[in-house]
Amino acid sequence: MTAPAQVFNEVLSDLDTMMRPAAGDRTFKWTAQYLTHEQTFYQFSGAAGFGMLTAVGRCAWLNGPFNELPASSLIPKLAEFTANHVIMFYAGSSFPTSDIFEDVQAAIGEAPNIVIVEIADFDQGRGNPSTITNLAFVGLEEAPQNFHAPAECILKNDLLHQFWCYGRRWVL
Repeated sequence: MTAPAQVFNEVLSDLDTMMRPAAGDRTFKWTAQYLTHEQTFYQFSGAAGFGMLTAVGRCAWLNGPFNELPASSLIPKLAEFTANHVIMFYAGSSFPTSDIFEDVQAAIGEAPNIVIVEIADFDQGRGNPSTITNLAFVGLEEAPQNFHAPAECILKNDLLHQFWCYGRRWVL
């Protein structure tokens, strides 16, 4: 697998394509979550099938109530993540965004930015997904002091994991 920053940009491009009306010819569903180091949480989701395309967004600040966001803010909001000086894959066992945040912060002593993207792309006429993407990215605005090797829960490059994956194909 390629570098995490490159994969993040590819996933961002995939999501951008899925937000366009032509994507309605495909059948898929996706979610994207972004938790900033300042504890602002963004959540987007969308789906397409049978010629219809839907997407929604919302955000919450410091555990406050959720506010609706236009789905069109997905790409610009996630693009902010690319400003991180360090972008890595998460390969730990935690799943909710807040648990990953705590896992990484405990491991490296820095408040990270976290993005989770889940995409299920379905073959036409089948109920099962043909490809699955489940990725969690860890972003750091600056490399921590004495940052030589990542903690066990994060990886700088290659990702080989039973759950976290990019474009995993299913043969049924």
